[in-house]
Formats: sequence, structure tokens, C-alpha cells
Amino acid sequence: TPGAGSAEESASTLRFAESLRQLPRGAPATQFGVWQEVSAALAEDLARLRAQVSRGGAPGAPIAATGHSARELIRAQRLLEELQRLQRPQLEEQETLARWREEALEEQGLLTLAATQKALETEQVTPYLMNMSEDPILTGRLLYYLRVGDATTVGSAPGSTVFLDGLGVLPNLCTVINKDNVCISLQRHEDALRLVLVNGEIPLNLTGEQDLTHGDRLCLGRALMMMLQVPMQAHVGTINEDDEEECGSAIKPPSCEELLLRQGVTDLMPRPPKHADAFNQLRPLMRHSESLSELQLYMEDLHCKLEPSRSYAFFKLLQEACCLIDEANLITREVRPEDHVNFEVEFVWDIYRGSAEDIL
Repeated sequence: TPGAGSAEESASTLRFAESLRQLPRGAPATQFGVWQEVSAALAEDLARLRAQVSRGGAPGAPIAATGHSARELIRAQRLLEELQRLQRPQLEEQETLARWREEALEEQGLLTLAATQKALETEQVTPYLMNMSEDPILTGRLLYYLRVGDATTVGSAPGSTVFLDGLGVLPNLCTVINKDNVCISLQRHEDALRLVLVNGEIPLNLTGEQDLTHGDRLCLGRALMMMLQVPMQAHVGTINEDDEEECGSAIKPPSCEELLLRQGVTDLMPRPPKHADAFNQLRPLMRHSESLSELQLYMEDLHCKLEPSRSYAFFKLLQEACCLIDEANLITREVRPEDHVNFEVEFVWDIYRGSAEDIL
């Protein structure tokens, strides 16, 4: 994972790679392009000769001129047919390579804008996952369909349905199950409980399946944020008894604005209630972070001594700090596992002073 100082360079590289995907595909212009120009010129000549021959049948047209044009027409037609015969293997090879490329991209969830739109138009009821990003250019570029009756596996294992490789991505990260295009569930593997968050949270019941709903955000490790779209659930939620035709209309895919991550690391975390009178309201929000869960006793003691507004502001700050510390620990374990380095969050406070800045 690049550092903050390399963020702009990394974003620039990704934009350049994306621009390359938009380039038109074709055979080298040195051969195929010349053949296309010659074919176009021959086609124009054929059209001109056909016009001359058709006029030759009119009263008063010279017989010699008509015969000459007919012979030229036959020669041009034969030449064009021969050129097309030679072009055919090149065209077939080009189409085969383009098809292989599209299939390889589809296996990885990568689709061009036109292919994405076409897929969404043809698949009206199949749930799917679409990527979110801080960069508007990269939002909605990953599309994974959740086929009914299939278990969609996510992880870095080569056989995973959704193959990911990045920080916090285990070989077997999680499994998404589409039962009937309406009921979608998530199964986490035991060692990935904190690495797969739904709307920034992990369920209270760590065993079994977790039901998912339309619009849920899935954070997969520290590598990817996906939004779940369940068209059939969206239909049920928007049925209007006075307008039955609306029920059959297609559900639009999420817009770029909906897929855009605007708040950085805070988009990965659950949002605490603004008025938490008891610490038990905050306790479930601490389970998603390893660093934050270790501070439960300290935070519970502090919550009793602060007024609700100050407690809310400090908890949000602590959430963000712990999220960054968790990421730092993941990076350290990845690049220097033999050192067993572990970062922790510590804070001290002066309960006799009222300024929020006194809590460090």
C-alpha cells in the first residue's frame, strides 16, 4: 500500500491505465490500416463504375464506353473480393483477441463503460456488487454478478470467484450467497471477522450468515469497498399501488455520486449516535477495530466523565485514529513479520479542565 506522499502519483498511474483501456483495439496500422484504405478506395471505384454501366444502357450512350466500364467493373470486383479474402484471417484474429480480452476482463470484474451499461440493461434482476472509490473516474468500474444459487467466494486464492490481492485480503475472505435474487447473505471466515465489514460494522452474532440488503457497503480488507445492488429488493421497496407500471421498470444502477467515497477513512467506519447516553450504545461500534476494542475500559471510564457532545467528538476522533493504527499493523505484519512490531493507541486526559484539546 503506497504512503500518503505517493497518493497523487498512484492516482495518476491509475488514471493513465484507465485511459489506455479506452483506446480503440485493432490490428497494426502498418498492414491492416493500409488494407482498409485500399478496400475503401476500391469500394468507391466500384460504386462509380456501377453508375457508369447503369447509365450505359440509356439511349445514345457509346457502346465502346459501356463495354470498357463493364470490364473495369468486373476487374475491380474481383480485386476487392481477393483483398477481402486476404483480410479475413486478420479480421478473425482481431475478433478472437478482442473476445479473449473481454472474457479475461469479465473474469476479474473489469468492464468497459459500454460493456457495463449493456450488462446492466440485460441483467434486470440479478444482484451485483459494484466498486466504490475516492476517484470519480474509478467508481463503478468493477462489476461482479451474484448468480442465483451460487456461492460467490472472495479472497486471494486463485480459484476465488472475486479474486482480490491487497492489504488485509486473506485467501478465503468471505462468501456471498444469492438464494433467490432477493435473499442475499454473507458468511465470514473465522479469521476474517474484522476484515469484512458491512456498513462499517461486524454482526453481533459472529457465527452463521448475515443477511444483506440493497445498498449495503461491503469493505473487503483494506483493498476494496463494494456497494451491493439487489434490484428485486429495490422494486419491493418502491412499489406504488397507484402505478403498477412502475413495478416493472428497470432499476437504475447507482450513480457516480452514490459510489464516491468522500470522507476517506471515515467511510470505512460505523457512524456513532450523536446522543449516546449510555456507553452500551457505543460498545457495539468498537468491535470492528482491533485497536479500538482494546480501549473499551478506558473509553467507558471517560464516557462517564464527559458531557455527551464532548464524548461524541472524542469517540469519532478515536475511531479514526484506531482505524489508521489497524492499517499500520496490517502493513507491518505484511512487510516485516519477523519483527513482531505492533502499534497501539494510548490517550491521557485531564478531567479537571474543560477544553477538548486537553485530551491527547
